[in-house]
Formats: sequence, C-alpha cells, structure tokens
Amino acid sequence: MAGEGPKRNGYNRIDNVQDPGDPAGKRRMFAWVAEWELRQIFLHNPWKAHNLRSVLPVLENPERIFKHIRLGAEEPGWCYSRVLSQVWSEDGLSQRAARKGTVFSVYLNATLVAFEWGQDEADLLDPRSPKGARDGLGTPRGRFGELLWERS
Repeated sequence: MAGEGPKRNGYNRIDNVQDPGDPAGKRRMFAWVAEWELRQIFLHNPWKAHNLRSVLPVLENPERIFKHIRLGAEEPGWCYSRVLSQVWSEDGLSQRAARKGTVFSVYLNATLVAFEWGQDEADLLDPRSPKGARDGLGTPRGRFGELLWERS
C-alpha cells in the first residue's frame, strides 16, 4: 500500500486514491487506515479485514463518489462505490463472487481515514450507487449529499 510520500503515525497509507475534486479523474491523493482499527478488525471480523484488498480498486477507480455522507454534519466525508465482480473469502485465501445487487462501498471521514467498507445493497434506480443514494433524477438523498463523481 505505502511507498514514498506523506506518513502519519498510527496509520497505514493507501496510495493512488481518486481525488473526488477532480472531475477529469487524473489527480490522485492518499487515504489512511488506523492501525488500531486494523488490529480489531482482524480479531473480530476476518471478512472485513481480508476485504481491505477490495478497498484498493474502489478507491483507485470508483464509479460514484458522494460527499457529505452524514447529512447535516459540518465536516465532509466521502463514499466511494463500485460494482465488483468478486470479493475475498473470510479466510482470505481466495475470491468469491460478490452478492448480486450490491456495490462495494468505502467510507472516508474528513481526514481521509477509511472507517467502513464492504458490500452495500445497490440502489434500484442507480445500481452503481448504494441503496438510497439517488432518487432516480440524479439528486442525492438520504444520508448522502452531493454526487461529486460519476463514471458509467
């Protein structure tokens, strides 16, 4: 995950993340995962731990990026989503087909720390977005705010 670039004590860096502010899709940035959280995840949720590997293709090449994932919050957050054909098994030794009708979502807080990731039910009107993210007319709704980035 990490090479040359900025460092944060207590965090692992995720490189080559699509910058949500770049509609051309060229600019890249860094995101982070807290080491203490990784230790807890490996102990209590092996599937989520192994699917940290699924986080990388979503952050590098998302199909949707939403801003303000907690409506009404002053600090922004982002939801990156992408339809994946495969996710990792609980033991991390192989990949299996992703559940039909799902997107893999990665949630970043205001300081670009990934705090949640996994398969979310897809929106019926926009199957590349998490359920409830769109109203079918392009307007975000529910817990999501502005749609910043969309790739077909």
